[in-house]
Amino acid sequence: MRVQGHQIDTLGTTEAERFEGRMVHHVDTFFRGAIWLLGEPQIRDAIRLGLQRAGRYGIEFQRDACLYISLMFVLVLGSHFDEDPLHPWAHEILTEDTFSSPKLRVDTLYDRAMVYLDRVLGRKNQHIMRAAARFLAETPEALFTPHGSGELPPRLRERLQQVYPEKYAAHGEAELDALIADGITRASSIGLQDERNIVTYVCAMFVFGHRFDVDPKLANLTQGLRDPAADEGARMGALYERARDLIEKATVRAAAQGSD
Repeated sequence: MRVQGHQIDTLGTTEAERFEGRMVHHVDTFFRGAIWLLGEPQIRDAIRLGLQRAGRYGIEFQRDACLYISLMFVLVLGSHFDEDPLHPWAHEILTEDTFSSPKLRVDTLYDRAMVYLDRVLGRKNQHIMRAAARFLAETPEALFTPHGSGELPPRLRERLQQVYPEKYAAHGEAELDALIADGITRASSIGLQDERNIVTYVCAMFVFGHRFDVDPKLANLTQGLRDPAADEGARMGALYERARDLIEKATVRAAAQGSD
């Protein structure tokens, strides 16, 4: 059965609304505790965004849309993974015109993502758990202060490697350079000028997806971040504290589930 993003805007109970309800349950089951961590309104907004983004690529059948949206909820991909400079393979698969059906396109995308996630997360999530432990153990000064002097991009790359070495190793120089350039531009557009704040912002892009600050599922994390009238230090301090709280809760939850 087809489900299209624009159907959500129609009056009454629509198939898209019913699909949204089923997807909320799917997300909270597959990504255990997602509602508790992120909030149901944020999850619903992300699902709606997912339907719209999937529709751009002719992905309208419910099974195919479910796979696409599921990828959006993987922490290290993010809701805009199809445009992320770190994942050119996603855009290539989604825009390749040789696929005989949307199903084949989505299956190819999903299979490619699983190979990537095995490498970045670890088959038992050991890599992401180590990155989380490292983040919780270090001070923001130790994590995000760029070493040395000179041009920021090479020093920023060193910070990315420290924050999440397994993800860093999964990408080539061109992808990392593209992310860093995009991140510096985006940081400037929201009024970030201090080097450490820029590094913090780009590291968040690296971990949560390149448009994390407009990702609806992370709305609680990024509240107020894009307000250029607010003090940049206060904005980045709030981002750090919320990220720490989110990662700490996710880590505790994962440990409890692992002992079940």
